[in-house]
Amino acid sequence: MKKIILSFLTFGLGFQAQAQQTILQERNYLPQPNYTQIGASAVDKNGNIFYSGATTVSGGNYSNRFLLVKPNADTLWTKRNPVTLVLPNQSVLTLKSGQYVAGGNRLNQSTPAITLQQLDQFGSFVRTNLFTKPTMVNIMLALPNKSMYLGGGSGRFMEFSFMHTDSLGNLLWDKDYSWHINDRFVDMKFARNGDIVGAGNTPYPVGPYHIKLMRVNQQGDSLDAKQLIVTNPSRNESMSPNFNSITALTDSGFLITAATDTTTATASVSMGMVVKVDSAFNVQWHYVHRTPALETYVFTKARELTDGSVLVLGFKQAPISGANLNGFQLYHFDQQGQLINTYPFTSNICSQVWGLTFDNLADGSFMIGGRCGNNPPVSFGFYVANVKVAGLPPVVPPFNVPAITGMKEETFLAGITLGQSYPNPTTSEAIIPYSLPKNYNKASIIVQEIASGREIRKYELKRNSSSLTVDLSNLNSGLYLYSLVVDDRPLATKKLAVMK
Repeated sequence: MKKIILSFLTFGLGFQAQAQQTILQERNYLPQPNYTQIGASAVDKNGNIFYSGATTVSGGNYSNRFLLVKPNADTLWTKRNPVTLVLPNQSVLTLKSGQYVAGGNRLNQSTPAITLQQLDQFGSFVRTNLFTKPTMVNIMLALPNKSMYLGGGSGRFMEFSFMHTDSLGNLLWDKDYSWHINDRFVDMKFARNGDIVGAGNTPYPVGPYHIKLMRVNQQGDSLDAKQLIVTNPSRNESMSPNFNSITALTDSGFLITAATDTTTATASVSMGMVVKVDSAFNVQWHYVHRTPALETYVFTKARELTDGSVLVLGFKQAPISGANLNGFQLYHFDQQGQLINTYPFTSNICSQVWGLTFDNLADGSFMIGGRCGNNPPVSFGFYVANVKVAGLPPVVPPFNVPAITGMKEETFLAGITLGQSYPNPTTSEAIIPYSLPKNYNKASIIVQEIASGREIRKYELKRNSSSLTVDLSNLNSGLYLYSLVVDDRPLATKKLAVMK
């Protein structure tokens, strides 16, 4: 294994890098005095960037806001998510249809629940799917053809899990995997052959925490798993769900951003780490960020270039010496893990920048999203910057993921639909249209409060019927959810309004 120490390289590369990179435009959205940052992003078919950000609300929970931003950082629209989140991270996708998908964890008075929401090209919510699953607290999404995969699991007694839905958010299957107490799932990506590789942390069998990788096929069958010992068995080597990621590479290997710890006489410091593994999860090389003045440094997202080199986004999270935090950096590594160059960017509008999302655009520039901090006054906002680095090879284009066909679950769902209730809004009664497959055991429609998720009505569905009339006359004015449940599986959810 090979380790490159940054302290010997940073000073010599600094002047060369300064002349090669530019912030073309930057913005600070929605500054306010609490936790506020962008956590996820995706580029749509028009080259605009769909962002998901979160800010704290009362009780330590989070409110989510979506932004659609032009490459020049101008905002096309913003939309506030009406669902309160348990966790700040919210995964997003852009669809070929022009719609956007966001997945996260909503607040529920009794048990956590997963939200899967679709927005149209104008930012209006067109569909919401809810899945009650207390073990799923960290959501990631990917899109093979018209299906979506959600992965997660974190904390004590919470297993790693994968869910598979169709393009409307209807559940195809849901599988749990027995890991260990206090494991944490962080990210997942498609491998080149179509398998799904998930990355997270585990203290078993070797503690303290080390990175663990797991591979499943598109049916959710577990293929293999491995704990990585990168630097030392006695060191913490872990991935953070707010920062780190795994990236699939053209050689069928993966690049992982993570962190390792160190201890000085005055403080414990987390050092950013980049790890390259092959297709069998064997470590090929690694890099640890070290400087003479120790500082907490974070590596977040990565992009592979056409010459086989990689760009990795990073930022200083907490300096020991009080050094300036108003910027972020791109690190350029060759195929063997040698550091080619560093490209520092200094913000003109923020005294502290966290670079958390990293997207490449058609013109060769990059969009960086994250957190903007200013003090005084103490405020945090959603940070977006369009940057350019001269002389780099192009980014490797996305690969086509081979998708499975002919699944039994897909055949089962072929006959299922849930229509929009009417009239909507209603004062007393509403008619809910639906259709069911030929072969099923039982089916029902449940009505829930949108704020708490509490079930307030349940209607068993009769065979050979295509609509249900529900009495809502004793409900208060407001928004409610109704879900179609077939053989104990919630397959679709929509909203209805009561207005009196």
